[in-house]
Amino acid sequence: MLRRYLDACPDGRALDVATGTGRNAVFLAGEGYRVDAIDHSQEGLRIARENARDRGVAERTDWI
Repeated sequence: MLRRYLDACPDGRALDVATGTGRNAVFLAGEGYRVDAIDHSQEGLRIARENARDRGVAERTDWI
């Protein structure tokens, strides 16, 4: 779903609020964005960090 809106978004940074396991944040990082991703769940953020490492985009993500 997010993929449909990429052409309308400027390049650069993205903010993913309530990121959960980081699906959108990891996708955006893979598209070249620098992503700040926020979630209350520590377990969700742990999984998100792992997903980012697995996809090779950990250096473009900050998990808050």
